[in-house]
Amino acid sequence: MCACTTRVGKVTVRFPQNKCNRFGRNHEKEKKFRKTVENISAFAFDSAKNLLAVTLPEKLEAVGSNAFKNCTSLSDITVPESVKNVDSGAFHGCTALVSVKLPSSLSRINDDTFYNCINLNGITIPSTVKYIGRHAFENCQALTEVVIPSGVTEIGASAFNNCINLADISFPMSVISIGNSAFNNCAANASVKYAGSKTDWQKIRIGADNTAFNTNMRFGKLHFTDLK
Repeated sequence: MCACTTRVGKVTVRFPQNKCNRFGRNHEKEKKFRKTVENISAFAFDSAKNLLAVTLPEKLEAVGSNAFKNCTSLSDITVPESVKNVDSGAFHGCTALVSVKLPSSLSRINDDTFYNCINLNGITIPSTVKYIGRHAFENCQALTEVVIPSGVTEIGASAFNNCINLADISFPMSVISIGNSAFNNCAANASVKYAGSKTDWQKIRIGADNTAFNTNMRFGKLHFTDLK
């Protein structure tokens, strides 16, 4: 039988020709990797719309850019502690994704990682993360709460833009930069908490169109209704 091959990290995977035209477009509903896989290549599962579940191996070190982009049936995934990098757009457009567990080995959540994951209703950002990229959680419309961990210094433009149900946002004092529209079009009257003082908050570089910061702000134990 004719077959096509593709490489996922150091492993070559073979499928019958009538099952794929590239690895990410086969008809599998579940994928389990060999334990020896260390990297998942860019676009490896791009638009694998039938993929429901993925078991990532314990020795995995990296998930490539757009690796699971538009896997619209993928509902949950656990990224093992061995992973050091999840590249940009890795889960872009995974519209059925409800929950994801990220490892404490990550230092960045890269650009577009969870863009348009409209059913993602919970995310715990590891305390090791220093940077949250542009559009990282944009249009995650089911997200209601986010706690930015201590250690994060920069939040990119549109990181949480159009998270229309995001009603509870907490910031540590480590944040020094928040990009344009990072928190635009969140829930009306969202509660925003900052660990430092109002003076400390005003030292942060905050870009334009962050409408979530216009109403209910809490600084330490004090409550303010106006940042101006």
